[in-house]
Amino acid sequence: QDTVLLRRGRTGLGFVGLLHPAQVDDFGHAAILRGCNAANKGERAMGQFITLNAQDGHTLSAWQTGPADARVGIVVIQEIFGVNNHMRNMCEKFADQGYAVIAPALFDRTTRGVELGYTADDVKAGRDLRGTLSDHQVMLDVEAAANALGSRKLGIVGYCFGGTVGWWGATRTNKFAAANGWYGGGVAVASGKRSGGD
Repeated sequence: QDTVLLRRGRTGLGFVGLLHPAQVDDFGHAAILRGCNAANKGERAMGQFITLNAQDGHTLSAWQTGPADARVGIVVIQEIFGVNNHMRNMCEKFADQGYAVIAPALFDRTTRGVELGYTADDVKAGRDLRGTLSDHQVMLDVEAAANALGSRKLGIVGYCFGGTVGWWGATRTNKFAAANGWYGGGVAVASGKRSGGD
């Protein structure tokens, strides 16, 4: 399970080194989450949900955390399970390293407040929800998150479905100086669609 890292020039973004071993969209999550407590040790306030406005007028929720004076921001992209406790915990880990972080709730376009677990039924529900979104809609919401982080230098990181979206962050928008995709299973398919290859 390799990490795909795309950088544009000398970004100074060091968030790649903070990432933990790949945590996948499968039934191994239960074991992962048992040892995964919120990273915040009480030195700052925890994050909160905010509202973002996409360019097409859609409003969506997003988890926002990290210091207000952070010089670098990261957009964190969810797995198919929504911006659940696991994704919020990942955001807090980045925030503890000094980054401003926003994780947009991409499924809000279909069903608001999605926070799935990791059962077989949850996997099916997450895949069905993913199938309701167009790539264009996803990118509008990603760019809304980027815009909310202001003029900071930005990176994007995503997991599984979000790993593919992280790759789109490097190939379909100029918002990000660095992109990191963990086990983005749709990258090969999306690449083939764009290039006409297999």
